[in-house]
Amino acid sequence: MGLVVWALVIGYFAATGRLGAFIEAVFAYNRFYAGSITANLLKLFTPAVHRAMISTIPIVTFVAVGAALGLFRGDRRRWVFLLAWAAGTAVAVAAPGKFYPHYSQLWLPLLAVGGGWAAGVLARLAPPRLATLPHLAGFIVIALLVVYQLPLYQLSPDDFSRVKYRTDLFVEERNLAREIARLLTPEESFYEFGAETGLYFESRRRPPSGAFYAYPLLSGPVAAKLSERVVKDLARRPPDLFVVADWAAGARNPVLDWAKANYRLAPGDPMRGPFLLYVRPGSALERRMDAAPTRPGR
Repeated sequence: MGLVVWALVIGYFAATGRLGAFIEAVFAYNRFYAGSITANLLKLFTPAVHRAMISTIPIVTFVAVGAALGLFRGDRRRWVFLLAWAAGTAVAVAAPGKFYPHYSQLWLPLLAVGGGWAAGVLARLAPPRLATLPHLAGFIVIALLVVYQLPLYQLSPDDFSRVKYRTDLFVEERNLAREIARLLTPEESFYEFGAETGLYFESRRRPPSGAFYAYPLLSGPVAAKLSERVVKDLARRPPDLFVVADWAAGARNPVLDWAKANYRLAPGDPMRGPFLLYVRPGSALERRMDAAPTRPGR
């Protein structure tokens, strides 16, 4: 079935004349982005990359005990499949080499299934005089998870984001997107040189170029080709607002060169957290921002 799906997807892009772009995006750039798979897999043995999994230690321990007993005294076939699932999950988490916190969510289905199986095998193997012990162990695991997780659900969405990623980036991204939605008229557009694609989603604006993610523009096998494409797209339909993420502002890139030649800093304070705003000289947007007595409310 998987081969059929791949054949249909590849066939679609081939039929529409975009097979080259598909291969570049799905295979060429991602292979560059990941780097050495061997080195990435070795990072699995670095404790620091598993910081996001600290709260799962109780259930990981519970599953490990259940797996050990299941392999030697239970349904071995079932636990072999679970271990194979764990190996596949480890590869999926490690392969990109970045270990972002949300990658760890791939472990949650496995731990949920493994926890249930562990409770079952412990209950079957426990001697009669200790029949309640497996249930007590399962209850303790659940209680520990609740104790650790419940305070997080008392946080606001903004604070939850800060705790998870240790940065204000995604909060500032949403705030700027809402400001952009107020700043621009329906006919106006913006482009961001960065990787914060939520700006488009939250502001309900379409990017003026299909290449709106800066990482492939900055390095890799398609950087020059994509940068040239973006410059042509922006020159054909110049956006009224050009946003630059601070982490990309110092890069040497044709898109930034084009922007510096055609835009200037927005009137007033052009900084919005980690973002810098530029406007087209003489544009209606520049006049509106220049006439505004204060920055629009965020």
